[in-house]
Amino acid sequence: MKKILFLTFTILSLSLNAKSANISKLKDKISRQSAEVSKIGAQIKSLEKKLGKTNETYMDKTRLLKSLDQKIVQLRNDLSASALDISTSFKSSKKILNHYLLNTVDEYNSDELLKRKIYLKILQSKLSKLKQSQSKSQELLVAINEYEEKLKNVRVNEETLYQLIVDLENKKKNLGQSYITKLDNKNGLEEKLELAVARIRVKKKTIKKVSRSNVKIKMKFSNPISSYISRKGSSKGVTYKYNKVTPIKSSKSGQIVYSGELASYGKVIMIDHGKDVRSVILGDINIKVKKGDLIDKSGVIGYANVDPGLTKSLYYEIRKKNKAQNTLKLLKKI
Repeated sequence: MKKILFLTFTILSLSLNAKSANISKLKDKISRQSAEVSKIGAQIKSLEKKLGKTNETYMDKTRLLKSLDQKIVQLRNDLSASALDISTSFKSSKKILNHYLLNTVDEYNSDELLKRKIYLKILQSKLSKLKQSQSKSQELLVAINEYEEKLKNVRVNEETLYQLIVDLENKKKNLGQSYITKLDNKNGLEEKLELAVARIRVKKKTIKKVSRSNVKIKMKFSNPISSYISRKGSSKGVTYKYNKVTPIKSSKSGQIVYSGELASYGKVIMIDHGKDVRSVILGDINIKVKKGDLIDKSGVIGYANVDPGLTKSLYYEIRKKNKAQNTLKLLKKI
């Protein structure tokens, strides 16, 4: 039987070690996946920032294109107006010139000379205005050419920015898909890790049970009191109900290691029986021993006190290596 238990314990321990190694690998994979997810997340964030700035620049270029288009339309309208003004001035000047030439064939007199002077001044004024209109038209034409060249460059920049936005959007889409994939992988690994940890917990509990089954207390214990109303055991200690003064005896020979008050437990007596085995008694006790006293089995160590008309409790527990045992089972052996 001992060999079977030892073999079971060994197999469980080896399995536990293998599971622990697997958990370590899973943690490493999760750590790497987390790092990759964080890296891609940072790249997406940086890309979104760049995309936002590029969109703003693109919108600025679009507004500039609109403004340039409007300016060119205005300049063309001004050029048309200037051309009309030149045409009108030219016709008017031509008419005055013809009239002037017709009058030059007549004989000269004072009235005619005065008229000629007036015509000449009018003609000169018209010619001056005509030159101004021509100069303005030339300036407008130069301005139109400059704005059209600028518009052409802005359109090229706008198309370049648009293509950059498209490329950034595609890159963001690919990164987003990669991010989701990595995140799914990470979540899957975390689920595997949780499952592996849960299995290890089960293994540990099993090993603990096997280990405990190998630890047996090869001692016989008797009830610390013989006169009681009831006795109820739990997975650890035993509780006795009594209603009269009863002597409390040592369940087995040993040495008193503690007698007195213990925090909120009340009166406590602890007896060391050797081989890391101790018995503990708690209750309303009139203690008759002190620390260091040696006591034989069934030796009186105190008395359980009572109050008239009341039922009181006495708690008894056997411990091995400072771990509570199933005391009731140990008492049942006798």
